[in-house]
Amino acid sequence: MVKRRNGDDAPPDVGPRSSEWHGRHEAASWLDALGLKPAPRWHVEVSLDAGASTKFHLNVYAEEWGFAFHHARRSSWIRVTDIPFVHGRDDFGLIAQVPELLSLGGFIVGLEHEHGFRLARSNAAIRSNITGAAPVVRRWLSRVRARARGTTASELCGDEMHDGIRCSRELGHDGDHTFESSQGALHWKSRD
Repeated sequence: MVKRRNGDDAPPDVGPRSSEWHGRHEAASWLDALGLKPAPRWHVEVSLDAGASTKFHLNVYAEEWGFAFHHARRSSWIRVTDIPFVHGRDDFGLIAQVPELLSLGGFIVGLEHEHGFRLARSNAAIRSNITGAAPVVRRWLSRVRARARGTTASELCGDEMHDGIRCSRELGHDGDHTFESSQGALHWKSRD
């Protein structure tokens, strides 16, 4: 196991890691951003695949997080505790590209584009000891893919002001909202 600090040479869509953050802080922020409440010694383990030879595993624990990427007989396994480090092997050289956990979605989409596959997010295997985590994590995975494609498909945008109403604006948008109903389209801006 070799620990190496990564530099500022990460791809522009991923961005360099903040030196103040540690794996446990990133994991707690990610869990909070998803609106999930931690359980004692909590964990969320996600397995995504795009066929027999391509798999992406995300493992988030109260004290650290990491991912393993397997594709075409090559593998990279990265863990983030106090710093990102290679756990075993890094055939893809991903140690220099490790994003902060909250930005991992763009990193995953980048792997899909670079290597020409698409992970089956709707079929993700999700294990957790946090009640209700699976649908929330699955929704996060779907939003990441939709945001990367720039779609405007009707999905929950997640804003508290209309939680549960299907906003037809791009996922992750800020400000204006558009809704479709039997009465036609309804538009409004957020109050600032």
